[in-house]
Amino acid sequence: DVAVADPARRGLGRAAAEVLAATAAPVIVLVSCDLAALGRDSADLVALGYDLRGRKTQMIDPDMGAWTYAYAR
Repeated sequence: DVAVADPARRGLGRAAAEVLAATAAPVIVLVSCDLAALGRDSADLVALGYDLRGRKTQMIDPDMGAWTYAYAR
């Protein structure tokens, strides 16, 4: 099973991270367009029992920012 979260720029927040962790999904795909939010969300998920140090952990940065409205302004 896989849980996918694609939160707004501000990130998941602790409450949503708790809901996500409560699913007990063995794999979480977390989409983030803000590195600070990704850091906060990752810290919350680690505090809730997820391990990001395993060899299955992948962080991919496709750098699509130039294609978003936030960068076009």
